[in-house]
Amino acid sequence: MGTEPLNQKLHWLMGNRMVRKVFFFENGQLKSLGGYKNGVMEGRYVEFQEDGDTLTKAYFRKGKLNGSLVEYYPNGGIQRIMTYEDNVPSGLLLKLYDNGAAEMVGNQKNGKLHGDFEFYNKSGELTEIRKYNLRSLVTAQKVVVE
Repeated sequence: MGTEPLNQKLHWLMGNRMVRKVFFFENGQLKSLGGYKNGVMEGRYVEFQEDGDTLTKAYFRKGKLNGSLVEYYPNGGIQRIMTYEDNVPSGLLLKLYDNGAAEMVGNQKNGKLHGDFEFYNKSGELTEIRKYNLRSLVTAQKVVVE
């Protein structure tokens, strides 16, 4: 038996010094898996709930979040999607209700709220629009739902 803990396994991917770390819950269920290259996170990372449902998916480049970070509700539905560039939130920010309807949609720039943000109720009806300029709220407008 290797020297790694019983709840962890390492898989070497030959040719590019890539290591896939796989962790397990005490019950043997998969807990997380991710790639490491030269000691830092690289590529896809997935984290699971103890029942096996996906909790988080993310992508790393040279140890930094790059691309989409997707978080899930316990029921398996998507809870939030954020886009990153070099570990900084940049681009799409989408938050969903547990029924799958959009709760909030907007963008981030250099880690700050930027541009128009739309807010919805659980029925999917637009309730508010806020405009941000690099985190500072510029305007807010309530939308009357009839």
